[in-house]
Amino acid sequence: MITQRFNTHFPWRMSGRAKNNHFFGFAFLLNYVCDNLPDYGKALEIGSYMGESTQMIAASGIFSEIHTIDPFKGTEDFNKEFDYTWSKVKSEYNKNTRYFDNIYHHQGYSYDEVPKLSNGEFEFIYIDASHKYEDVKKDIELCLPKLKYKGIIAGHDYSWSDVKKAVDEKFNPEEVIVFLDSSWAYIKN
Repeated sequence: MITQRFNTHFPWRMSGRAKNNHFFGFAFLLNYVCDNLPDYGKALEIGSYMGESTQMIAASGIFSEIHTIDPFKGTEDFNKEFDYTWSKVKSEYNKNTRYFDNIYHHQGYSYDEVPKLSNGEFEFIYIDASHKYEDVKKDIELCLPKLKYKGIIAGHDYSWSDVKKAVDEKFNPEEVIVFLDSSWAYIKN
């Protein structure tokens, strides 16, 4: 099965390289998180899809709890490209997260689920849901109050123009770190 981090479609990889930048880039992000967080408590992932990054977050051992939000419905280009159903995607999520008892999934859209969470509850938040400008902007706005002081907010696909625009409008681009897989990170001041 072609996936987004573990068994990537070859054209997704950097041209001429055999390594999986979608896996290594996220691993580098997790290393950065480990080195820069004052406390290891809770993580929140918006847009967990197949649960590959969720599994990596859990396997890192950095967090006591990992909360994920995904509706497992809607429009997803990856599903269209590889003829995946949302049922298959959810099944993969369940397989990838099955070994961890500290993952809590909230099935729904971020705009419905994030407001239910407590402010200042998370040390790390990763946004990888819709890549449309207004949606990324809204996810950042919803998530920032949920992040502790000096916590890290991050996301995927900074190379996408809408994502970059939303991130750069909210944070000083000189303080945003970008990783090999196009993940970005910012430490909340």
